[in-house]
This record gives sequence, structure tokens and C-alpha cells, in this order.
Amino acid sequence: MREDLVSTDVVAWNEDNMRGGFVASNVGMMLDSAPTSVDAQAAGLEAGTNFSIVPMPTSRSGETDDGTLVSPARTFFVTADAVERGAKDEAGQVLRLLMQQDVAFELMLAGSDPHRTDAVLANPEMVDQWLPIWNEDNIAAFSNQGMFPVDLDFPQAEDVMERFNEFVVSNPDMDPMAIAEEWQPQFDAIRG
Repeated sequence: MREDLVSTDVVAWNEDNMRGGFVASNVGMMLDSAPTSVDAQAAGLEAGTNFSIVPMPTSRSGETDDGTLVSPARTFFVTADAVERGAKDEAGQVLRLLMQQDVAFELMLAGSDPHRTDAVLANPEMVDQWLPIWNEDNIAAFSNQGMFPVDLDFPQAEDVMERFNEFVVSNPDMDPMAIAEEWQPQFDAIRG
């Protein structure tokens, strides 16, 4: 922001604005996930020609891998209410259905977050239907990524993080320690 490398409008963007700007070629790059490629193709962009998905770099210097790609762990919960109503088995059947190879693949093609299902990613016939999006680099990055734990507080933390990012971008000259002192209590409050 200090060097005018980012539009001053960026803090007002929601996902729709960002994706719309990308499709209209007003945005050269966006950080998003594989399901967005389905939206991009539906908007008339051709994967490999008008856009490409590339793994996030894990190197700060370009010479070595300094970190690990991560994503939130997808965790399924069977609620106490489901147990009380005798629906625990039905909930388990739904989860098993979602993890079946053909179902997981159809959900990926429909634009859902891809499952880390090796049976899908290792199946050449399935991968061929999603080329060039699922090229070897993307499959390797997705299959080998690390996970960070998610719990019921995650949506609230994500909300604070989004507002925090907006604040930081809007105040590029503010002292980082002052920003930390102002925002840390909001993060602390989430965990109680």
C-alpha cells in the first residue's frame, strides 16, 4: 500500500468483486482455491489459456522451500442432537457416501472444495477430466500440504482476521506494535 502496488479499492472487495475483477481482466492474480476454477470456466475462461492455477510459493527467496503449504483440516462432527434422535448411523452413512471415490470426484467437478482423496487424485481418468487445472504440480502440492486444526471458533477468528487485514491495508503507516496491541485482544477474546 505504501508503494501504491495495490489498489486503494482492495479493502472493499469481497469474493464476488475479486472474482468479477479477475474474469473481466481487471485483476491479474487472485488468491483463491481450486473450486473457483469452475466459476471461471463457467464465465467463459479456458483453463490453461485464460488462467492457470499455481501452488502458493513456500520460498521467500526463490531458492529453497522455507515452509509448507497448509489448508484448514476438514473435520466432520456428528452432533449430540443427532445422537439423541438416533440419527448417528445416518450421519455416518452420509460421511461415508461423501468420501466414495465417484461421489468425491463429482463434487470436485461441481465446484466443491476438493477432498484430499488419494483415490481421486491418483486416478488418471478422473484427473484427465480436470486438466490442465490438476496438473502434476497442483496434485503434488495438494496431496502433500499440511493441515492446521479447525474448531468451532474458526469462523469467528476468520471474521476478525478479515477485518484485521482490512485495517492493516488501510493504515500502512501505523506502528506495527500499536496495531498488535489494538487487535490482539480481539483474537484472545475468541478463545475466552
